[in-house]
Amino acid sequence: MDRPLIAIVGHPGMLGPVADAGYDLLCTEAEPEAVSEAGREAETSGRPYVVISSAPDARTRTWLGLQVAKGKHVLIVDAPAELDGLAETDLPGTRVVTLPASIDDIMSVFGAPERGDEAGKRRIGIDGEPERPAHGVWAVPAFSRGVEVTEPPGGQGQSVAAALTTFAGQGSRGAGAPLNRPGRVGHSRRHEDLAPVLFLFAGSGGVTKSSSTTALCQRAATVAGMARVVGVDMNRGQGDLRRYVHVVRRVPSIFDAAHTGDPRSAVIGPRRLNAARDPSLPPVGFGLVAAPRDDQAEPGIVTSRTYLDVIHHARQHADLVVVDTQIIEASDTSGLIDGVMLPVLASGGWGAGVTDTSASGARNLLVRAEQLVARGADPGRMMYFASRALSRSARIVDALRQNLDARRLGTFIGIVPHSEELHGAFDSGRIPHDHELLAPVLDGILYRVTNLDSVNPDRHERGVDRGGFMRRWFGRG
Repeated sequence: MDRPLIAIVGHPGMLGPVADAGYDLLCTEAEPEAVSEAGREAETSGRPYVVISSAPDARTRTWLGLQVAKGKHVLIVDAPAELDGLAETDLPGTRVVTLPASIDDIMSVFGAPERGDEAGKRRIGIDGEPERPAHGVWAVPAFSRGVEVTEPPGGQGQSVAAALTTFAGQGSRGAGAPLNRPGRVGHSRRHEDLAPVLFLFAGSGGVTKSSSTTALCQRAATVAGMARVVGVDMNRGQGDLRRYVHVVRRVPSIFDAAHTGDPRSAVIGPRRLNAARDPSLPPVGFGLVAAPRDDQAEPGIVTSRTYLDVIHHARQHADLVVVDTQIIEASDTSGLIDGVMLPVLASGGWGAGVTDTSASGARNLLVRAEQLVARGADPGRMMYFASRALSRSARIVDALRQNLDARRLGTFIGIVPHSEELHGAFDSGRIPHDHELLAPVLDGILYRVTNLDSVNPDRHERGVDRGGFMRRWFGRG
């Protein structure tokens, strides 16, 4: 009998390592359509094959069920949060392996002998990509410290509300080292007196990164009492801060600093910013450095040096600078992560990473967090929160918090539950920084950066029940 081919679905990062270990691939692609077509051809020719799949969506689940019905061996390989209960409830007859795992571990399920060599020992990380030593800019392995992902406490019997209570508000009280914050001055400061800078970042889009930036700025200006707060839109190609602030008139941008060589020309003060907003909206208390317009977003003109100069200028005159970054991807094609964010983080800057509560979003954030810390970001100044949190995703967020702790990547601040009311407020230009679902997380971040009692997150607690507001929102307890 011919040696079975290996069909890999949904994990393109496994194709190379499996082939390198001497196994024949059914298909050199991992898209379900391509694998399905190759499977039909293999069946026609009488060539046996086995299937290795990521945790399937509804469409792939149907195809995998058909493979099981045909007598094919099907192995589901993915992160624990995505595999929870899968084999027992959705795809009986399949086998399950949780990542990270070696090629030998994975192939042993099919009865393959252990190779024991480098190819067999090569591990596939929790993100489905091969773990590898760091080479170059962004080749840091996603999870290279050998820490297994553990099941959140409570097991299958734990209610969603209880799981949410487990992580709601955790890690939000440990403030960073007290800062000698400068007073409100109009002249430039020495390097040691520069205002703190906070970068908002994410590994996925649509997770409220930009809207959270505006909320942090407004919270710092109004509740923390900071007279001079500046938000910087460092998304050179797709700036969103102008939209969230509802600027309706033409205003300067980072392009002006690049064009004139004067960083001051890019900073819009609160008075001028409010004059450029929809007059029906309440005023904002912060200044803005807007992203360049589409026709000005040329990397050769608006360079990383331009952003560094403007951020440094803002830090000389402001009390806090909050930077909204573009999505951090596997390769920094913009030059702004390598050229601006990382150098500032490595020299005392702060970071706040945000994700939604999808498994892929949480995984992307973990990958990017580990990359940033490996490249010099101080874990003591790195924070994380989950936004648009859904009650059914409690296990995913708890796994995120556990992994951040286990890998010493920073502090998990808390969660912001999904709310159409919040979403609508941001869309209308009314920055809801004081909303009961959002304010605790904003204060948790600002307290660590500023150590100001006015944003101490303990003010939001009701007795000893740190998850009370979550239960009221989801209607469970």
